[in-house]
Amino acid sequence: MNRSKRAEANETQAPGPGLWLSIITLSIGLTAFSFGAFAAFQSAFELITVDSFETPGEQTRSLDPGDYEIYVRSASVSILDFDIEYDGTIVTLDQVSVTHTATGTPVPLEPFYTSEPVSRSANIYESAAAFEVTTSGRYTVRVDTDRPSRAVFGRSLETAFDRIVPWIIMLAVGLVLFIAGLVLLIAGIVRRKRARDSTRRMPPPNETAATTATGLSGLTPPPPRPTETDTPWDDSTVPRS
Repeated sequence: MNRSKRAEANETQAPGPGLWLSIITLSIGLTAFSFGAFAAFQSAFELITVDSFETPGEQTRSLDPGDYEIYVRSASVSILDFDIEYDGTIVTLDQVSVTHTATGTPVPLEPFYTSEPVSRSANIYESAAAFEVTTSGRYTVRVDTDRPSRAVFGRSLETAFDRIVPWIIMLAVGLVLFIAGLVLLIAGIVRRKRARDSTRRMPPPNETAATTATGLSGLTPPPPRPTETDTPWDDSTVPRS
């Protein structure tokens, strides 16, 4: 009797973690991981992802507080023969200006030099100047080169690292949730399979009842013994020869 009740319970209530709980955990983890990875990549490689602009010319963008670096194209690489063609562009601080677009307030510039150029597509950019933004807003960066060229500016590595830390944390949390959801899903599938297999191996209810009554499966229990209240045997009804 207890085994039949357990079988009915297995059929009505699936063991293991719920399927929807596993799917929701997987979805949240995958979403957080993807968004964190995209934001971290964009913050770390801003100088590669932002648009460059032609010089002499200017570009206006919304900037957050932090340190920024300006690069000017110094060479281009031919895709066909991989030949490097140097522009010969030399930029001084007098040829660069940064102003707050709304107020026109100039932003102080600092000389900036690094031995690591920035490569974008077939162009190579060298460092030109650096500046610090203290308040959020729209800023205009202007570069006046002696010949047509291109320039790009973005956050410094230090500022990019400060911005990337929260996204790395989100990426890690998303990865943990994704793994947890995957484990829950696999555990639920395995436990449900074991429950179905154990239910198939259980004997039918009639056979289980007979086994409980006799102690042996497949044997019919003996007929009940007559009691004193049973009707006595009447041999007068038996035909005589």
